[in-house]
Amino acid sequence: GLVGLRLLSAIFAVASLPLIAALTRRLVNERAALVATALAVSSWVLIYHAVYARMYSLFLFTSALSYLALLHAHRDGGLRRWSLWVIATLLVVATHPYGALVLGSQVVYVLMTRRRVREALPAFATVVVLGLPFWIIDRVLASRFDVSVGGGGARLGRPDRVLGYLAETAGDFSAGPVVLPAVLFFFAVGAWAAWRQRRTEALLVVAAVGTPAVAFLLARLGAGASPET
Repeated sequence: GLVGLRLLSAIFAVASLPLIAALTRRLVNERAALVATALAVSSWVLIYHAVYARMYSLFLFTSALSYLALLHAHRDGGLRRWSLWVIATLLVVATHPYGALVLGSQVVYVLMTRRRVREALPAFATVVVLGLPFWIIDRVLASRFDVSVGGGGARLGRPDRVLGYLAETAGDFSAGPVVLPAVLFFFAVGAWAAWRQRRTEALLVVAAVGTPAVAFLLARLGAGASPET
């Protein structure tokens, strides 16, 4: 029922918070983990999806779990850690079609770092093969919907409109369009500091932010339409 689905959304939203803290602690430090978790708790987007009877809080939970598992596997290696990453990533792919973007960003990250590539390749191949039913489902669903972004569902064919939409989304996920320039400024400062102190970990942020943005831009410039999220 609706109440049960809303309860599941709330459970996975709350369960995502310690994962956000653990992921940020692994990327930066304890102080950054506290700040990131506080920002997530106060985000209206998280609160909204916590009571929204759809898959988005589950997608947040499985995505954060997948990124955290990747960092541990990438740092320490070993069959057990890569197996845990495969399981977590398959859960992401099973949750939402945009799990492909999560997987793609992780492939980009491993290639950028040039570490444990030989260990990662079998794990990535396993996800691609075992996730084949979901790839087929996503392709069938994509052919049945013509969902676009912008006012009135108008297609965006120009890069400036795509970038404008991404900026609008960034405002929604932070503190609104008025203070968005300040938010982006502090994000840039923090990213630069992280890049200087922990470059390998900072590359994951670059891959996680850049891969969906580039994929979205290319999809909007192509012939087909991509779903809005």
